[in-house]
Amino acid sequence: MDEDPSKTQMEDSMRLFEQIANNEELVHLPIIVFFNKWDIFCKKISSQKENFRKSSVFHDYKGPSGASAAAAHIQRKLLALNKQKARPVTSHVTCAVDNENMSKVLNSIFELILNAALHNAGLFPSHSPRRNRKHTAANGKTT
Repeated sequence: MDEDPSKTQMEDSMRLFEQIANNEELVHLPIIVFFNKWDIFCKKISSQKENFRKSSVFHDYKGPSGASAAAAHIQRKLLALNKQKARPVTSHVTCAVDNENMSKVLNSIFELILNAALHNAGLFPSHSPRRNRKHTAANGKTT
């Protein structure tokens, strides 16, 4: 995919995610989305709250001005682009320099991969990885 100079990086990222998520040849594969650099996002949001609301991508945002609410909005908006509802999509807000957060995220990803492998091998038929969609929020809690 070529970058469009008239679009923001977020618009390009969303377009790329939509193409991958809805690609028929990849529909059988799970998707893991990392929203990384949480610490930088927090600093940016706190110093540029109104710019977020004025952006071409998030002009419809009416929620609170905090970073957690803004990140949740971005996650919802991006994940809504996945039209393959049976396809597992897991998302995590991460900060690579936060060891505790990364440990939780990586454990969740390892569990997802292991469950999918066991299911695909017929060793774990009662639990479909397609129903196991975990999301790690900015506060580190997994849902």
